[in-house]
Amino acid sequence: LALALSRDANGRLQRLDIAANGLASEGAELLCGALAQHPALTYLDMQDNHIGHTGARHAARMLQTNRHITTFNLAKNSIGDEGLKWLLPALVVNATLRSLDLQGNNLGTEHKKQLATILSDTMAERVVNTAHNRRGCPDKFLSPSAQAA
Repeated sequence: LALALSRDANGRLQRLDIAANGLASEGAELLCGALAQHPALTYLDMQDNHIGHTGARHAARMLQTNRHITTFNLAKNSIGDEGLKWLLPALVVNATLRSLDLQGNNLGTEHKKQLATILSDTMAERVVNTAHNRRGCPDKFLSPSAQAA
């Protein structure tokens, strides 16, 4: 799959749903490496692949260079607070991403303030879904324009 994606030079692929395929961190590394410069992909669903915090680091690297993805589902991947720590800088530099689903990732409150600050500093309508995580983690974070919508 990663090889096929890297050869999609014309960028025909706009949506990729690879949920529940057992990618683990190694598969996430290959997939995210192939998608880092993909010219047309706007929707990526990687939920329930057990990528852990190491896979979240690969996803974060991809988001720092791929400015086409608007919707990214990373739910149920056990990324934890360590994985969220890797994703936060990617949210700062990637203004294209509008929806990030982090449900059921064992997130706590460690990065709650930083995530809220990142979203409050953006003009774009952005939503980060954090439902079904540890106690104290809100169900979602919204940018000011998403709150107004």
